[in-house]
Amino acid sequence: MATTTNWTNIEVTHGRTEWNGTRILFHQCQARDTRPISRYGWYGVESERCGSDAHYLVTRTSLVTGHTYTDQMCPRHAQGWGSLPT
Repeated sequence: MATTTNWTNIEVTHGRTEWNGTRILFHQCQARDTRPISRYGWYGVESERCGSDAHYLVTRTSLVTGHTYTDQMCPRHAQGWGSLPT
C-alpha cells in the first residue's frame, strides 16, 4: 500500500496504450514489490519491479522537493494512491 503522507495533488488517470493491429498493448507497472528474504543466515528485503499491465497513470507532487512525478501502475498498486477512474 502506498504512503500518501509526503505527497499532494495525487491524480489517478487511465494509462497510455498502444495498438499492434491485434490487441491493446499496455506499458509495464513501474511500482516495486518488496518481500522479506532469508538466505544463508542473512535477513533482508528483496525488491523487484511488478511488471503487470499498467492500466493507470499516477501523478503526484512531493511535499519535500516540490517535484511532480508520474508512474505507470497496475490496478493493484494504483488503488493505494486513490480511487480508480471508471
